[in-house]
Amino acid sequence: RASRGPDTFTFAVAGTITLQSDLRINFPFLTIDGGTAPAQGVQIKGGMIMVAAPAHDIIFRHLKVRPGDMRNQSIPDERDAISLNGQGGRVYNVVIDHCTLIWGPDIGGLAVLAGVSDVTVQHSIIGEGLYLSTHPEAVVAQGGHSYALNISQLSDSPNVWPRRITLYGNLLTSSDTRMPQVMGGEQVEIVNNVIYN
Repeated sequence: RASRGPDTFTFAVAGTITLQSDLRINFPFLTIDGGTAPAQGVQIKGGMIMVAAPAHDIIFRHLKVRPGDMRNQSIPDERDAISLNGQGGRVYNVVIDHCTLIWGPDIGGLAVLAGVSDVTVQHSIIGEGLYLSTHPEAVVAQGGHSYALNISQLSDSPNVWPRRITLYGNLLTSSDTRMPQVMGGEQVEIVNNVIYN
């Protein structure tokens, strides 16, 4: 990234972006819009999108984030499709719209963690956490590890919890648990979602 001003990324071609490590966003005013891509759109695999402090005013639209369990520099026991983590600062004003967030080894779809506020997730497909994968708990003997969506404070940040989170019009699908799990959140709205399988 060359500048620190507002940036919007659009796509003139469709296809798959294979990450060798996680894509970390820790700066403000960023829009990634896959809606401009033709045909099948834009898919991101191989790692997660991590939004960390001090990021704010972040928009994801029309993306397919399917990290999978490839062995690379992305750590599978922490890999979600998208993770919002304001630990050590704040992450706020985030919109996830018309996205597919599936196939993460840790949280299949979305993790909203400590220090995150003012998030809207709408009209998206979330879930299909990988039951058996490269995650250390994702083995039959451990009971698998298939999670969909987690809104939670972190144990090392006991007094900092996610707040003002809205889940509207989403499909949460095909995971064993966390469909969603809200643990330590404040002012969380879950409205008109379909929770399936």
